Amino acid sequence: MTSLLMMNGRSSRGVEDEGPTPISKYPPELQEQEILADLIFILLGVEGTHIRQAQSRSSMAISYRLPVGIDVAVKRMVERILPVCKHHAIITHYLEHSPLSSNGRVNQALAEAVRAILKDYHILIVQLENQLKKGKLTLQRFQFGIQPSLTIIEKIAQIVGSVLNDNCTGGKTLSVLHKTTRDTLGLGKVHELCYQLTAKASAPYLELVRTWIDDGVVSGDGDDEFMIVIKKHQPRRSSTNKTVNCTLRDVADIPSFLVDVSEMILETGRQVQILSTFPEDAEKRTITPQLSNALAHIHTSNSNSNTHGEHYDSVREKALREKQSQKLKETLSYSLQEHAYASVVRKCYKHATKRLLDALLHQYNIIKRLESIKKYFSMEQSDVFVHFLTNAENDLRRHHNSVSVDRLSALLELSLVTSSARTDEFKDDLRCTLASTQLITELFSIIHLAHANNADSDNVDSERKFVSFPVEFADITSTHTAADLSGFDLFTLSYNISWPLSLVFDHHTLKRYQFLFRQIFSIKYVERQLSSAALSTAVVRSAKLPWMQRAFALRQKMLNFVLTLQHYMLIEVVEEHWHRFLSRVNDVDTLSALVSAHDEYIDSCLRKCMLTNRSLLKILSKILRISNVFATFLEKFVVFAESEVRLESHRHPTDTSTSRDLVARETEKLEKGYSMLMGELIETLTAVSEQENEHGLSSLVLLLNFNGFYDNKVADAELKQRERAAGRGTRSSGHNTDQLKQQQQQWQQRQQQQRQRPISLLRCMWGSERRR
Repeated sequence: MTSLLMMNGRSSRGVEDEGPTPISKYPPELQEQEILADLIFILLGVEGTHIRQAQSRSSMAISYRLPVGIDVAVKRMVERILPVCKHHAIITHYLEHSPLSSNGRVNQALAEAVRAILKDYHILIVQLENQLKKGKLTLQRFQFGIQPSLTIIEKIAQIVGSVLNDNCTGGKTLSVLHKTTRDTLGLGKVHELCYQLTAKASAPYLELVRTWIDDGVVSGDGDDEFMIVIKKHQPRRSSTNKTVNCTLRDVADIPSFLVDVSEMILETGRQVQILSTFPEDAEKRTITPQLSNALAHIHTSNSNSNTHGEHYDSVREKALREKQSQKLKETLSYSLQEHAYASVVRKCYKHATKRLLDALLHQYNIIKRLESIKKYFSMEQSDVFVHFLTNAENDLRRHHNSVSVDRLSALLELSLVTSSARTDEFKDDLRCTLASTQLITELFSIIHLAHANNADSDNVDSERKFVSFPVEFADITSTHTAADLSGFDLFTLSYNISWPLSLVFDHHTLKRYQFLFRQIFSIKYVERQLSSAALSTAVVRSAKLPWMQRAFALRQKMLNFVLTLQHYMLIEVVEEHWHRFLSRVNDVDTLSALVSAHDEYIDSCLRKCMLTNRSLLKILSKILRISNVFATFLEKFVVFAESEVRLESHRHPTDTSTSRDLVARETEKLEKGYSMLMGELIETLTAVSEQENEHGLSSLVLLLNFNGFYDNKVADAELKQRERAAGRGTRSSGHNTDQLKQQQQQWQQRQQQQRQRPISLLRCMWGSERRR
């Protein structure tokens, strides 16, 4: 139609070489007819004979130049009509560029909607041209006929102009349309026009949303304009992650009416994607619960019939049709009310979440598997590790480069199948390995990274080194370096993280479990060393040698500390927080809530087991180290004590006195260092429990110092800490020293009152029970 009008227009202008006749030579009546003919073409985007374009059509700012000598009345009326021509030129420019594939499906859908609206506009122009040919059209009638289209064409030009100027695609285009639709509320036909354009332009985008929340896939997004970005490169360990990594785009690239539900849309598709990896879920997704009874009835009634397969297939096809019809009924469509999208997305989100949690909790027994992991990494299966250490102790005592991991794995497997763990269905996933660094070195590195912005670099460097012992017994103990680490220093457990366990228990969580296990394993190992030393000294203890009694008392102190610490970590921390985790599992309704509850459980265990505090970790590592050194020391000198008991009459006094002095001297050094470290530990535990409001650490203080045995050592530790805080110069000042001693006495009185308080309470309770 446009080409026909253009041909007619050109033929009516005459020969191009002769040039147009100036408009001033025409009388006013003929001027009006010539201008009307030009307006017909200009409204269709074709340059007229007398009205010329001032700029190229490729420019967005198009203006027109009226001929010289035009009648004033005609000029005024033409100037009222020309804005429609300018707006139509902008729309034409947009339609010429919209079919490009780089513009995306949203812009193409918008262009189709604009073309559909312009059909009525073109019909109006044809009607005006017919009236012009019949001689019934005047400028007044032309202006009156074109006036209803002026507002519509102007609004369309405003929309497409914004899209062109900002180079909008996808979500940005829909945000522009949505804002325009909201701004035109109450404007009648203009609002209806904007709503129609937005609805048609958003249809392909909402179809992508519907496909994502239903099937967990993004299909038909070749222009990358969907709000969810699919990462093509899979991360490492892809065997434990069968879902495609996906993230949200920037907020500016998401339609403004979907921003509030964008996170829910992302999580819904993720969960559906996870469900699609479950082999047992494929059939459940196609068969609705209403038809499950029908399937069971058909299976029962036709078990002996040859038509069983046909009935099953017909019911399955019916289920598929019902699912497809239900999906079509819930198709997303554009709405100004943003809660309309939230209701549809939330419904799909709850449905997917319920199915995923049911599959994880009941079908894959995630909680039972986590409980199995907890038993091994907290060494709750004690008979497994007693058997394992009995067989592997000699191997673990070697240098770590000489330890065979394959042999350790075989011994661990033997311990699993010959202990109470043989009934555990998940025992085959347990592995053992050797870590690359010591536990305290790795933890210090993590703590340093966590506090890198606030920690002093000099202090951090000194604390990142492995702890050293006091000078008093430096000749007996030495710091471990990478060259002399044994298998006990690096031994840890590992686990085969399979799908879908990796949804809750990933490699980062496994690393935290390994930290907890390595600390408990070191405590168990020290306990084993001290206990074996007690067994080897049974003959010596029966002889009641005076010079060995002090060593036996120190060994008992260390063993009591290790058992108390073990009880605190396993019973008051791990078990207590595990029961809290199980109680939270009953209330979780999403996968993220389940993961958050499990992460909070293991993080709380690490924090309350003193693995996240640099000071506590340093002191605790020193105490365990000195206890292990003392156990080794005791094993060496018990041989001499046994020989003295058995061959007392055949030994020279000089040999006896020399060995006795050596035992007494080394025992005194170790006891002094141990008591000093216990004082520092109790003082630090008290300070940390007050600062971080950790009541569990306060209970550990009462267990370790229930009778005030370490009060003097705690006071000394506090005094040294205050001296370090005040500066080295305060040690030479008598006034400051007296003040610190006075504070030390006050602290001892407070500690005495705190210990007497629970004892008095117990006495009152016991007296009231007796009176009853």
